[in-house]
Amino acid sequence: MQKSKLKYSIFILTFFFCVKMMNAQDVLTLRDAFKVASQSKAQSQKFLELAEDAYSEDKSAVKQGYLGVALAVSASFSKNIFTKIGDFNKGKKMIDQAIEVDGKNIELRLIRLGIQANAPKIAGYYRNIDEDKDFIKKNLSKVNDQNLKQFIQGFIDDTDVF
Repeated sequence: MQKSKLKYSIFILTFFFCVKMMNAQDVLTLRDAFKVASQSKAQSQKFLELAEDAYSEDKSAVKQGYLGVALAVSASFSKNIFTKIGDFNKGKKMIDQAIEVDGKNIELRLIRLGIQANAPKIAGYYRNIDEDKDFIKKNLSKVNDQNLKQFIQGFIDDTDVF
């Protein structure tokens, strides 16, 4: 009886470890796609597809935030003004909802800052820029995940927002 419990426990631990690793890989892939999404319509579409797939498998706030960003970025490539406005508004709503759920998440604050800093003023989505910059500056040193820390530092170095 003890052997079967041990095997079961090992199986469960292995399963959860694999799920956690897959989730981490999804986020790394989303970060990479986010970095280049605004470069072309094709990159934007690829990012949107990755974000939709990731969010369909895991409804976490971070994945919701990335899907929101993907929608907002892809809206910038739309030729139809109604689609452009609709997708952008849907995206910003998803980002803000994700931050309502996990407001202390530095990654969510970073992706919202990235969108707000680059959105046209007429879109009216710029009110959290200073708040998010201050949050990121205050909390960057507390980030333990080195990949996330490098991602954030790369954003800071590559943008004129800071």
